[in-house]
Amino acid sequence: MSDRRWKQLVAASGVAFVLLAVAGMVIGGGAGERDAADYFVESRGEVLTQGYLFGLALIFFLSFVGALHHHLESAGGEALSPAVLAGGILTAAGLFTSGALNVALAAGIAERVDPWITRALYAVSVRIVDLVPFWMAAFVGFAAILILRTRALASWIGWFGVALAAGGLLAPMAIFVEGGFFSSGGPYANMLFPAAFLVWIIVTSAALIRRA
Repeated sequence: MSDRRWKQLVAASGVAFVLLAVAGMVIGGGAGERDAADYFVESRGEVLTQGYLFGLALIFFLSFVGALHHHLESAGGEALSPAVLAGGILTAAGLFTSGALNVALAAGIAERVDPWITRALYAVSVRIVDLVPFWMAAFVGFAAILILRTRALASWIGWFGVALAAGGLLAPMAIFVEGGFFSSGGPYANMLFPAAFLVWIIVTSAALIRRA
């Protein structure tokens, strides 16, 4: 396999991440308005499948992070490229921790403990997800700055990243809101920001494939 083909395959890992993440979201969904203690017992199979898909997705995400870090560093972004790498790793760690809690609950904990313990652990999982956008914002924001400074990718991807990073700093406001548009289960934190993040991953992955 040529070096160019190898770089293209690694860059395409961003697309694989998005496909697996979307599949996990569709299959597992979330507790929503249901009681968490009932959800993890009644939807055990869906939650475990979601956890497996998210685990696979994060492997591809880390591959994408590595490809982006290398590309930006090679283009002259040595000063901030480690921050891009760190932001990506922390994003993956936060999402994995939240997913692992959900899997543990579905795998048996929810059936064996008092319902309030399940609700408490699920609340921890949800709050982790609420705060992960800080790391997403760091990952995308630092990458966007380097894209704009080095012109390593199209400038519109950089400006898209700047806007997305700003939105990522807004998403954790969900910890202060009990209900409505900006709450944990609301449209912004639960749908709009994650969707924009996945779109940015896809377009950046496609751009890296073209530049390989």
